[in-house]
Amino acid sequence: MLTFEEEKNGFNVQSKVEGTKFIAILSGKADTIASPALLDAFTQAQEVSEITDVLLDMSELAYISSSGLRVLLKMKKAIGDGSFVMTGQNDTIKMIMEATGFADVL
Repeated sequence: MLTFEEEKNGFNVQSKVEGTKFIAILSGKADTIASPALLDAFTQAQEVSEITDVLLDMSELAYISSSGLRVLLKMKKAIGDGSFVMTGQNDTIKMIMEATGFADVL
């Protein structure tokens, strides 16, 4: 199991790789400046394993911008038909996902 931690502008990503699964705990605000930290962690994971599944714990995530949503979409595209699971979304995150149509895509 490999672990990574990325922090940028109040957004924190604690992640690990278990086999071909990328698991991350997200906290803070995934805004335009900070959201690339998640993509950085995912990219590092891809360098050590062929990632086919993603599990994101969003219980500590306060906000996600369109840039953060774009990162999620890139990750989903990278794993193709693999499992992409997001847990612990608060009401704000759920509202953003539904308003943008990402709830149906992801």
